[in-house]
Amino acid sequence: MSCLFFHSAMCADVIQFAGRLSFQEFVSESNKLNKTETFSQLVQICEKIGYKLNKIVYRGYTVTIKLQEMHDRNIENRTNMRLLDEVQAMEQKLKTFKLDKEQARTEKKNELADMKEKHIQEKASLIASHEGEMESKSHSLGLQINKMSQDSAHAIQSEKNKLQEDYMTQLRELGVDLTQYLKTKQPEPCSELIVFQK
Repeated sequence: MSCLFFHSAMCADVIQFAGRLSFQEFVSESNKLNKTETFSQLVQICEKIGYKLNKIVYRGYTVTIKLQEMHDRNIENRTNMRLLDEVQAMEQKLKTFKLDKEQARTEKKNELADMKEKHIQEKASLIASHEGEMESKSHSLGLQINKMSQDSAHAIQSEKNKLQEDYMTQLRELGVDLTQYLKTKQPEPCSELIVFQK
């Protein structure tokens, strides 16, 4: 009769312990079945009957072959699913890494193309500015040269006129008839007509 009480109390304690756990939690926490604290109802029954429970040894559990095969399949399926998830996560990370690198490469390529285009535009702008400046300077120098030529020609002509005037003044002072003198300086009119024929 006491064995029946022991068995019932022990089963109640095991059900209370295992009923709140999943299979994986039960396997990981099964070492607690070696402790008397887990079997509170069994300890109470023993005390009522006059026994003292000093130690409990948990020697593992056994199930039917079909149930064990089902558990093994479940463990294998969960392991395969976890491995598949890890593989997919790694593949996704690899794809993301490749996309990031490709995007960075494209951005760098675009940046270099923009820099090259900007350099070409700046170079063209500098060339146009330089050519415009050279043309402006050339025009300015041309104007200066023309002005200097005109000034020089004017100065030479003025000097010639002054020399001529001084010469005439000296001739008049010497008593030379300037009208007769100027007539002698004029070229004689043409007295012969020359006709050219083919």
